[in-house]
Amino acid sequence: MKESKYNIFLEKKNCVLCYNSLMNNYLVIPIIVYNHLKNENIVTFQNEYPKYYDNFTESGFIIEDEFDELGNIRLDNRMKIFNPDEYFLYRTVLCRKKFKKKIMKHIKSIIDKKNKLNKVS
Repeated sequence: MKESKYNIFLEKKNCVLCYNSLMNNYLVIPIIVYNHLKNENIVTFQNEYPKYYDNFTESGFIIEDEFDELGNIRLDNRMKIFNPDEYFLYRTVLCRKKFKKKIMKHIKSIIDKKNKLNKVS
């Protein structure tokens, strides 16, 4: 087991906010537990703090040695690129944004024309 490369730790007075940006999970732990995690190996941490160890593994802070986090990100990105449903959704949202701008511009021009006509009358 190893620590994830995507862990972020924010130390406060008596606790540490732990955030794993890959899994989008967070935990709040006592500073003493954080110090043991940073200063001891994973096996020692597991033996001394089994509940925290379980929380860390379930949340993605501690992962299997063989797990390739960057490879997993690349695979997810490829799947998103080649997934027709997600591509269709992306194109639909993009088109709606473009059409919304065009429609708003057209409505504004109609209002401007109407205001000009009202001023002339």
